[in-house]
Amino acid sequence: MCLNIGQVPTNSIAAKKSSGLLPCHFCFIFILQHLCYTLMKCRRIKGVLTVVEYQLKRSRRKTMAVEITREGQVVVRAPLRLPLVQIERFLEEKNSWIAKHQETQRQRRLAYPEPTPEELETMAQQAQQLIPQRVEHYANLMGLSPAAVTITAARTRFGSCSFQNRLCFSCRLMAYPPEAIDYVVVHELAHILHKNHGSEFYALIERVLPDYRDRRALRSR
Repeated sequence: MCLNIGQVPTNSIAAKKSSGLLPCHFCFIFILQHLCYTLMKCRRIKGVLTVVEYQLKRSRRKTMAVEITREGQVVVRAPLRLPLVQIERFLEEKNSWIAKHQETQRQRRLAYPEPTPEELETMAQQAQQLIPQRVEHYANLMGLSPAAVTITAARTRFGSCSFQNRLCFSCRLMAYPPEAIDYVVVHELAHILHKNHGSEFYALIERVLPDYRDRRALRSR
């Protein structure tokens, strides 16, 4: 559920609670955990007032993170009770990083425009044929066994590994070189052993793909 911050006055929540629409404290907590806001931040860059729009998603996490979507939107993930002033200070600190990655995403959109429905269907068929084979090949090399392999049309992630070791891959990978595809396959397989991006995780990838940094760069183009 995404709401504009102006649509969530506290008195409206109180009114719903008194009317029986919000029957208990637990429902209130549930609603808070699933809110996301679109906010506007004003800042001055070289004397010019600039308005930056970002989406704020609060949850029971302990740290903050910022993400730039394919469309260049800024998404901030933050703890439930973290003051807004700290979140905006965090954005100020990440200003250069945000600008750099927005430009990267702009260049990526130009290089890899959104496929048509027909093109997406063709990519899905190609992925169904290729990716499970590559997963089986590298799983055997690494001595790992994924619980399942699923092909999706995800825009924001090329691949993912669940806590149940189910692997998902986007058919959009078919627009990238084979070397990049293999990197994503090995990356997700490595998450079966390491549910993080620590040194042991990358050491495992490097044992399988010594040139993984070059392959990862191909994926980022």
